Amino acid sequence: MPKNQKRSIPSPIISILMDELTPLKSRNKLESMFMYAGIEINPIEPKAQMVKQTLEEANFKELDPLSKLGIFIKPIMDHKEEEVGCPWDDEEVKPSNDEKLKRHLKETLDKWGLCYHKDGTITNGISPSSATLEEHLKIKSVPAIEEEFYRAIKTASTEPRQAVSAACNILESLFKQYIHDKKLDIPAKQDIQGLWKVVKNDLGLDQSITQDKDLKGILQGINSIVSNTGSFRTHASVAHGESPKRYKVLPRHARLVVNSAHSLALFILETWEDRDHAANQNQI
Repeated sequence: MPKNQKRSIPSPIISILMDELTPLKSRNKLESMFMYAGIEINPIEPKAQMVKQTLEEANFKELDPLSKLGIFIKPIMDHKEEEVGCPWDDEEVKPSNDEKLKRHLKETLDKWGLCYHKDGTITNGISPSSATLEEHLKIKSVPAIEEEFYRAIKTASTEPRQAVSAACNILESLFKQYIHDKKLDIPAKQDIQGLWKVVKNDLGLDQSITQDKDLKGILQGINSIVSNTGSFRTHASVAHGESPKRYKVLPRHARLVVNSAHSLALFILETWEDRDHAANQNQI
């Protein structure tokens, strides 16, 4: 994000909240949501105008209005709809008004190149690999990896050094989880390259045993992503203190590292799942 450029709340989002949120919440509840988000309230009547004016004024008063919006809509977006009825019911269960609002907000954010993540984070969109990785992590349910995933997404534009650190942590956490689940020997040196050596050998991703020239080149590229992500963190992030060789990390650098790490993490997870599926098929 260029300097002095605010991430303003899009006017269609304000209209949706004014028209669809206010009928669902009391004035006291809306005021509570604004206070929780740290947004200064305009006490104008009626409550629909209060929502409209407060959010419009936030675009001028707040340094990062979108971050405040994320916290404001968190109770809506993170709410899980309880299933109603029985699985054998023929009648389709219609979504509640809360669920309709949630979907409408998500669709509109997407049209504006924005993406909401759990815990109240709104980012300027994410790559297809990051979106797919997010779904895989939900299935795997590994809190340590999920935490670093969202930290990388959240800080890429605003705190790029932290994003670089989180991107490297994602790979390290994933490698450790794989080694644990597969009951492999833990390497003596548990840095990112030591962990990766164990994982790649078990997954059959060692370029030295590959004959195909093109595939060998791709595997070399994967090794390069792992080693250089670790090196970049050392030289550029807060993970290992002030390195003598310290880069000036910009958001575009952080996004490159994060997207590369996410693509690799997704590839590893999918390869892992394919290997497990093939093993199960052979046992049948």
